[in-house]
Amino acid sequence: MAQFARPDGHHPSLGIGDWYDEGGGTTNIYQAIDEASATDGDYIEVAGDGSSDFPATFTLSNVTDPESSSGHKVVIRALGNNGGMGEGEGPDLRVDLLEGTTSRANWLIEHGTGTDELTDSAQTFDSNTLTPTQANSITDYTDLSLKITLQPGDASGGETLRVHQAYFECPEAGGGGGGDSLQALSGLSALSGLSV
Repeated sequence: MAQFARPDGHHPSLGIGDWYDEGGGTTNIYQAIDEASATDGDYIEVAGDGSSDFPATFTLSNVTDPESSSGHKVVIRALGNNGGMGEGEGPDLRVDLLEGTTSRANWLIEHGTGTDELTDSAQTFDSNTLTPTQANSITDYTDLSLKITLQPGDASGGETLRVHQAYFECPEAGGGGGGDSLQALSGLSALSGLSV
């Protein structure tokens, strides 16, 4: 089993910059990327200028410390349009998992033509996995955010980056085993009436 931390607001100090939702709105745009199952009909988007970074940061719903360093990852469904320029000249997508304002892990998904590269068709990128060191650096699982940034490619402008879904995943809290322990205690209780 896993826990999922999904966007539930806009970061109070880092904000959403020039990003907007599919209707052009800028209010509660996190609701366009917070679904459990991705729908390509809603999204957030930003238009690049070919030279500047365009970040947006979203707070995440709370999860409980799993007390394990495995199984931590960020999943994001996105596309990047290069504005009609040549291959590789579109925007890149940088994703940061923040605790507070500190980046605990980050990944760069570059524009290209492959299945693990950003293209003008929506793809789900689910191999953004934290190393054990990165996972262990998280001290407060209730203070996590996702920072999504358009980083300019080689185009001189006209780039757009679109995100349909984004979330953080980690294992369930606790190691289980309570059932086995209770059964063992019940067995001991039953044996307590025996004499030797």
